[in-house]
Amino acid sequence: MLIHAHHAPPRAPRVRELNLREYPRSHHTSVVFERLDDLGPDGHLVIASEYEPETLRRQIEGWCPNEYRWAWMARGPRMWRAEITRRR
Repeated sequence: MLIHAHHAPPRAPRVRELNLREYPRSHHTSVVFERLDDLGPDGHLVIASEYEPETLRRQIEGWCPNEYRWAWMARGPRMWRAEITRRR
């Protein structure tokens, strides 16, 4: 069955996962901002880290005020996970 573009169901926002343990710590900020730039409205990025990425959260809030929401999914002590959502 062929679906015409004007009848296609709306796409769900994409959720991307980023394991920061796979990158040197000195590259975490640049890698996260690259991924955030790729998010569409209501897109999600889940980051996982071995340390609390509080500095990263503050950078996102400072450099992009009101553009993203940050929600903790796990808060240590061995693994920290946060979901970052681009606002519309």
